Amino acid sequence: MYVPTEWKFSSINQKNVTYYLKIIEKLKECKHKLVFVSAFVQNSGLSTSSKRNKSKEVLKLILHDCLSLVTGYMTKTSYSNVTSNLNVTLDNESDGLDVLEQENIKIEMQETINRENEYFSTLDDLKWQDSKENIMIQLADLYAGSLNNVFSEISAETETAKAKKAFATAFLDMVGINAVNQPYNYNKKTRVEFINRLIS
Repeated sequence: MYVPTEWKFSSINQKNVTYYLKIIEKLKECKHKLVFVSAFVQNSGLSTSSKRNKSKEVLKLILHDCLSLVTGYMTKTSYSNVTSNLNVTLDNESDGLDVLEQENIKIEMQETINRENEYFSTLDDLKWQDSKENIMIQLADLYAGSLNNVFSEISAETETAKAKKAFATAFLDMVGINAVNQPYNYNKKTRVEFINRLIS
């Protein structure tokens, strides 16, 4: 039986797609509510300076936007006036940043979120971790890969491409997102929820 050491969208092919599709079925049966947060960035939403250093600037832009979305979500769903303490974990292999750059981003995000959302949330910690050690990062990879596959309209001519498309379509169907500008959906049956923003 095929069992990968790590869930990765890039690893999906015609030989293991059945295994990956079973992950979706397991998620549908999960008793805990899952919330997926995403932000799409168009080139028009980037400054000239960010285009020269796109990887780091896009990371900060999306990270800031997603944290703001989470803060808004927590504020609306909380039954009491309680400040949310956010702890964020990012994939250590996804951004190509050195330790100093990572620490600078952490400090910048903490200062920004704590200042902008003083009475609603604080960013207690932001760390980078090997995705092999964190199943939530792996789920985020599957979600991000599915979003890119479907909304970038990647062709599915080879058997591997067809397998990826089948998984991506099924994953996004479970989440309930069907457009890059769709802001929110909650599936009461599966308890899967998403919040999303298009940055243009």
